[in-house]
Amino acid sequence: MADLREGIVLVTGASGAIGSLLVRELVSRAVRVRAAVRDPGSVEFDDRVEIVVGDLRDKSFVRAAVEGVDTIFHYAAKLHINRPTEELRQEYEAVNYRATRTLVELSDCERFVSASTINVYGTGGPFDESTAPQPSGPYAETKLAAEKLVLKHPGGTVIRYAAVYGKGMKGNFPRLVKAIRSGRFAYVGPGTNRRTLIHEKDAVRAAILCAESDRSRGRVYNVTDGEVHTLETIVETIAKALGKKAPSIHLPESLARVAFAGGDVFLKFAGKEMRLTPLIEKINEDIAVRGDLIREELGFDPEFGLEEGWKQVLRDVRGR
Repeated sequence: MADLREGIVLVTGASGAIGSLLVRELVSRAVRVRAAVRDPGSVEFDDRVEIVVGDLRDKSFVRAAVEGVDTIFHYAAKLHINRPTEELRQEYEAVNYRATRTLVELSDCERFVSASTINVYGTGGPFDESTAPQPSGPYAETKLAAEKLVLKHPGGTVIRYAAVYGKGMKGNFPRLVKAIRSGRFAYVGPGTNRRTLIHEKDAVRAAILCAESDRSRGRVYNVTDGEVHTLETIVETIAKALGKKAPSIHLPESLARVAFAGGDVFLKFAGKEMRLTPLIEKINEDIAVRGDLIREELGFDPEFGLEEGWKQVLRDVRGR
């Protein structure tokens, strides 16, 4: 087992939900951390963290950021957006693929742990690491391409995260919680589509475990809480954690699509960027993976199951 305290650790994407949590966890373990961010105002770390500001697409910045570094946790990425424009497609290529290539080429570190996503498998499952990926869309496609670069690094490890939830979550999960809390949530269809999740604290623990283990070199790991959940189970669990009655309204998908399409027209004329129709696709997404390999090879044991995880999220959010 490697001791991360013996060198300098670089965390890219250090202002993100997982990246910032990872930085704080490493600092709590007396690790010397260099945090790479694009906006210095986006983070509040204590004086023990060395903050470097720049863009990973800039080779001169990357060269300076990796100097003297022993371990890299690569969490900088352009995250998933439904139906991206051509301009956004180019940004996915630049941020997720080319920036990773630059980081791999210019780094001379012992370990390189990179965050990826189970979206590289496509939909369906449950998949394991032996399943041939079938990515759809620029986010999953560029993340898979970046994985191949990382695995060429002698110390490379790829973590394919299931849907990460926690205090720092953004996007669909906060909207889901808000809808359930307000009593306005309704299923679109039966709610039997499958999802796999991982609490943010377990996501960080898995990353550190990979960096400390020599066995993880050249490996790809799915990271989940070990269970496959239906959307209905997730919603009922959140409702229970909120102390609310579980939602029971199920709308026919065809009807919901007509209603949401009408809402999109209204939002467009109102000058709003948000669109409702893609939410149907995201909430009804069916993707499940198995996380047995990291358990068997590295002994990863998630601390949070679904019920404990959502209770912790709500405690953390209230404690902000």
